[in-house]
Amino acid sequence: VALMLQTHLQEVIRSVNALSPTLKGEKKGLFKKNTGNEVSPHLHKVKNSCYVCNKINNNFDRYFDTFFYMWKKDNDIKEKVAASKGFCLEHFATLLDTAQQKLSGAQYDEFIDTVLPIELDNLKRLERELEFFVNKFDHRYKDVPWGDAKDALIRGILKVGSVKVED
Repeated sequence: VALMLQTHLQEVIRSVNALSPTLKGEKKGLFKKNTGNEVSPHLHKVKNSCYVCNKINNNFDRYFDTFFYMWKKDNDIKEKVAASKGFCLEHFATLLDTAQQKLSGAQYDEFIDTVLPIELDNLKRLERELEFFVNKFDHRYKDVPWGDAKDALIRGILKVGSVKVED
């Protein structure tokens, strides 16, 4: 992945250098559009067609196929899911959508009966930890130990926002 990212960055640098002369030029008036800038449209195109992101997204589809194949054939996956803390909301939604396509009626019901309580229980736990996190900023709670709430905000953002870490 690092080699792919390095090659990708080299190409971005090359293309921005090649297009950078279009950034300067005659400044258009208030109601006239400056059509010379080719860098930002190119960068939007690159961002939305990143080779690394596309590769990861294509593999993700296969991961979901594999997940549901294993769900049907291997009870170990069911035990691992039952022991988990659920999924980020983006992937939980994708699991629910994919389950409708990949599982029969009885399999789908079993899947929902397994994952929905896990997801809801963990969302409720996270909400309680966030409440405590917020309360820690009240002087009345200053001597109460943080417990699991210290990183609740970060975990909440990751769970709800499906945040992608970017530089």
